[in-house]
Amino acid sequence: MPIFLTGYDTCAGKGIVTDVALSAIQRAIIQTNFADKNSMLSNAEVGNATNPAVGLLTTTTPEEMNVPPLIYPMLVTLDGASSRRSKSYVVVDVRPFLSGQQLAPGNSLSIRQKDNYNFFVVNAILTASWVKENKRNSFKFLGSAPLAVYSNLISQAIAYSKSIDPLEQMKIAIISAAFYINLFNEKSVITESEYVGITRNISSTLKAPSELIYEILEALEPMKNLEGLIDNIKKIVDNPRLDTLNLGTLVTIINSMWYGPYAKELIIAALEHPPTWITILYSAFTDRTMKNSGVARVAERFKGSRGGDDFVRNMKVLVANAKTEV
Repeated sequence: MPIFLTGYDTCAGKGIVTDVALSAIQRAIIQTNFADKNSMLSNAEVGNATNPAVGLLTTTTPEEMNVPPLIYPMLVTLDGASSRRSKSYVVVDVRPFLSGQQLAPGNSLSIRQKDNYNFFVVNAILTASWVKENKRNSFKFLGSAPLAVYSNLISQAIAYSKSIDPLEQMKIAIISAAFYINLFNEKSVITESEYVGITRNISSTLKAPSELIYEILEALEPMKNLEGLIDNIKKIVDNPRLDTLNLGTLVTIINSMWYGPYAKELIIAALEHPPTWITILYSAFTDRTMKNSGVARVAERFKGSRGGDDFVRNMKVLVANAKTEV
């Protein structure tokens, strides 16, 4: 399965024209060096496209203000004479959350919407880590909550919309869990031992019978994107009520589950982009203004000792480490 490096690579973002924004960012970096000055990775060296730093797109220079709005963190590379001289950044647009065009005392940004600012910065930090292939596995050690809430969110939303029975909902949750796990894997062939590991992971997370999980995994066809997920749900569940399920209906069902800036675009991209999903889930657990969102209501079942505490604690470590990596 292809790895979706940024939100712009997902079904939600691939139709967005980014050429103008990309060119404007590259010009602004050359003219003002804003991405280095505003870098969130305080000790990070700027390397090639496999080791990007995070740069904040702010309101402090005219060149930055000329960049069209960005929905997702954008991977930007400036080619040098060699790969060592190339500079690469994950640029995040925090302009909507800042006050005015001047720095605050102490040369700090004047932030007027702290929760939204933090959300977008965390998403960029995680996206930068995700781009680094050798750091991608660190996302697997955040605990059971990301997989549990992800698979339950999709299965509950479809079950509510299509009025299917609990066993069918469980099957959808298992298929969704397999798809989420697959988002980390570029290999086209899964070994027998990997099947056993995936079965054990899904069983412990969803409290589903191993026999049912293994039966479903054996029947799965390759899932390259959300459309592949939907095709497998329809094939394996085999309920006429799912005949009308397609990418458009899934988007309609899911896109009301989150709110805030670019909420619909973010929640749909999150279904294919683990850094965005993990950022949303972290916000659902920690931001009280999101407590009535669909994601937070599903996450409520996994709060505290049921996985939420471990996830929040591990997330803080992951973000702190990403900020200080060299």
